[in-house]
Formats: sequence, C-alpha cells, structure tokens
Amino acid sequence: MNQPRRRKTTLDAWLNSVITPIYFIDARRRVRFYNTGCFQLTGWMAGDVLGQVCDYHTEDEGVDRFRGELCPPPSVFQGTGHTVATFLTHKSGHEIACVQECFPLTDAAGEVEGVLVVLSPLEQPRKTPQPSAAQKWHAELASVRQSIRKNYRRASIVGESRSMQRVISQSQLAMNSDCPVWMTGEPGTGREHLARTIHYESAYQTRAFVPLDCRRSAAIELKRTWQRMLEMINPDEPFSSLQPGSLFLIEAEEFPRDLQQELVELLDRQQNFPADRRVRVIASSTRKPQDLIDHDQLLPEYRLLLSTLSIELPPLRDRLEDLPLLAQEILENLNRGEDHQLEGFEDAVVELFQRYHWPENINELTEVIQAARSQATGVHVTEENLPFRFRAGYDAQRENPAPSESFTDLESYLEQVEREHILAALEQSRFNKTKAAELLGIPRAKLYRRLESLNIETED
Repeated sequence: MNQPRRRKTTLDAWLNSVITPIYFIDARRRVRFYNTGCFQLTGWMAGDVLGQVCDYHTEDEGVDRFRGELCPPPSVFQGTGHTVATFLTHKSGHEIACVQECFPLTDAAGEVEGVLVVLSPLEQPRKTPQPSAAQKWHAELASVRQSIRKNYRRASIVGESRSMQRVISQSQLAMNSDCPVWMTGEPGTGREHLARTIHYESAYQTRAFVPLDCRRSAAIELKRTWQRMLEMINPDEPFSSLQPGSLFLIEAEEFPRDLQQELVELLDRQQNFPADRRVRVIASSTRKPQDLIDHDQLLPEYRLLLSTLSIELPPLRDRLEDLPLLAQEILENLNRGEDHQLEGFEDAVVELFQRYHWPENINELTEVIQAARSQATGVHVTEENLPFRFRAGYDAQRENPAPSESFTDLESYLEQVEREHILAALEQSRFNKTKAAELLGIPRAKLYRRLESLNIETED
C-alpha cells in the first residue's frame, strides 16, 4: 500500500511549528530563531526578541529582563554545553520554572557559531546537573529580585541580610507616604541610590529629583540653588516635569542654618499647596540626628521635621552575607552592552571579598569589580584579575586588623527601632491609630500601651 507523501517544508518552518520551546542565539548573542513553543510557554512574541541582543544579567523590568533570562551562561559561547535550572518571566509577570538545555554549535574550525536552547517546563521535580558557583549566584540574584519585586514592587535594592530587609521595609513605607526621610550611613553605603529609588517609586516620580551636596557646595551656591527651587515650586505656575519633586540633601547638617529655618517654614507652608507643587525632602548624613543636635549642627525643629522616618544603611562589613549577590549584581550590570560577557567569580575571589572589611563600602566594591572585569579574559573573574589597590588593602588589613565594633545598649537600640517603626506607621496612616495598628499587625489596645511606654505623644 502506498504511503501518502508528506508535503515538503523547510527546517525552520518545521521547528517553528513544534510545541517544544526552542530558540537560537548567534555568537553575537542576537536572537535569530524563536518558535511558537516559546511564545506558548512565555507569552512573549517572536517580535519582542528577534534580532535583539541578550546580555547575561537580571534586568528589572519588562522585555529587557526577559531577554537577560534567555541568555545562556557565557561559558556556553566558549563551547561548553550546559543544562541549568532557571526561571523565565511570563509576559503577565509570573515566574516559570524550567530547565534550559544549551547546545553550542561550532563550525569546522571549532568556533562557536551560536547556541541552540531547548526549554523544558519544570512541572514536576526533575534531577538537573549541579550548577557552577557563578551560575548559582546568578540564579540566586534573580530569585531575590523576584521576591523583593513581589513584596515591595522594586528590585533595585538587593539584600537578604536582616539589616537590609529592615531597610527595604522602611523604604516601602517611604514610597507610600510623603513624610520627610532621614538616612544615616557611612560613605559609599548607597544613600543616594536609595533616595532615587524612593523618589521614582513615589507620587513625586513625575517631577525632578534634586540632589544637593551641602558639604561640597559653597554656602552662596546653596542659597542660589535654594532660591531657584523656591521660584520653580510656585503654585500659580503651570505644571512642568522640571519642577522639583524630591529634594535630596547630602550631608544635611551642612545646610546653612538660615536655610534650615526657611526649609522648615516652606514645608509648613506647602501644606496648603496643591499636591503636585509640594516638595518631599530626603536628608542624609554619616551621623545620627541626635548626635548633630548635641553638637549644635541642626536646628531642633529642622531635625524633628526631617527625622519623621529614619533609615539606617548598614556598612558592607556588617552584611557580608549579601556580598556575593551584590558582587554578582554589579558584574552583571557591567555586562550590559558589552561584547565580552562574564558569568561570575571564582570561589577564591568570593572568599577574599568576604574576608575584606571594605572601608569605602559598595563604592569600593564597584571600583574593584570594574577594574577586575577589564583584566578578565575568560568568563570568570579570577584572583589574578584583582587590582593592586585591593591586594594592597587586603594585605594591610591582615597586618592591622580592623578594630572591633562598639555596641550600644541593646534595650535602648530596640526601643529606638520600635519608636521609629511606630512613628512611620502613624505617618502613613495620617495618625489614624486603628489603621496604624493594622499596618503594624497588633491590636489597637497594644498600640496605645506602646505609645504610652515610649512616651510618643499624638493628638486623639
């Protein structure tokens, strides 16, 4: 009996018709093929990714983030096949657990021409090869960002340590309110980055973020800038995106005392302004507000106004459990737009990082990784790639260990944390004690007892 003849079809048309998710990335990391199975799995259409470059990083939002998730580990482009468990973000926002099987395709000379990737959804537990340390931190970074994104909308503040979870929670309170914020932290701990995150995730995001370095700017220049800002927030002027939304005072204790008084008066006066004319103040310092008042560097009313919500950023040496994630994040951010993509760090490098005290905090970590990346020839940062400044600092630290940290009384510290948390909840609820108790997850009667115990006075 004669067999019916099959209609001839091209290979790419056949691959496009199968429901197994398959895509192909060329040696320049451009997506050249993306079949119907990929669309059915992820919700992203071929037009969203075809012809686009995939960099090895975990992007914050949208299709850029998805393209980063499609990118195979850089070692695959050197000819090493990989099967890794990963997460892809569906166009609707939910995560898809899957196995990514990466097959490097080489020419006659052994050069990698591209990578064929087959995706298998992880609907049931399945044994997958153990990932390398670098791939593990890449996956962990993506997972942490997704967790933060679910709970706090943004993933630009990375950290799993207890101190950073507190910072993230306090930042969310700041994003949802218009109260002034005071940030305390050593140089390089990311105060301005956090201030910008709060601004762009708050109701002030459609207007300008205005950083003002009070220590490095001359008093006369500060006063000129202040006067220009006052002119721009005139409630009678038409709305403009150039109008100030958030004023970020860097080293706020250096703001001249006459301007401190004017700022207090402005914030009191602008309660009668339309919402789109009010300015939100975020102040920062390396010192706590009470220390500055004790040294007569802040007007008491200025301090009381700005410290409604206080956020203390920990130094890097006190959150070393976050360091592998931070280092991976910095390295992957540097991958963007670069031909040479790096996968991560050798284990020995991570161990060195975690034994170093980082006196300049995240700023120093960033500079060290930038310098090491420029020296790396493979897909991992090795000990040999680390710059001289890091080696010298590390050796000096071994010879002269950092002094042990002094500790404050635990009871006083916990009382201050509780006071700040309650005040932040009251501010967000506009001093409605029933709503504040709900935010804090405690009965209303208990809130009243804590207000009395902490001597927090509020209007009934």
